[in-house]
Amino acid sequence: MTAVAIALTIAAGVAGAVQAAVMGELGERTGVFPALAFSGVVSVVLGLSLLLIVTQSFRGLADVAREPLWLWTGGALSVLIILAITVASPRIGLAA
Repeated sequence: MTAVAIALTIAAGVAGAVQAAVMGELGERTGVFPALAFSGVVSVVLGLSLLLIVTQSFRGLADVAREPLWLWTGGALSVLIILAITVASPRIGLAA
């Protein structure tokens, strides 16, 4: 399982760099907030698809809904991260 964790970490690092470039370009072409909203829609569709494929149900969503609200901040913080890279990438560059 450690090898899987390492592979996922490497993939996430590469994905973060690619995401900054892609979201910066999409934000420039369509506007920051449409790009942000579309990114959220894609995340929801992919996340629910993975949940259904792996667990063959949506039952885990009810478990999440019963957790304390402060644990939901991960989703809100991801919006902040995507907003920041969408706004900042074309303005300050990716090497900054």
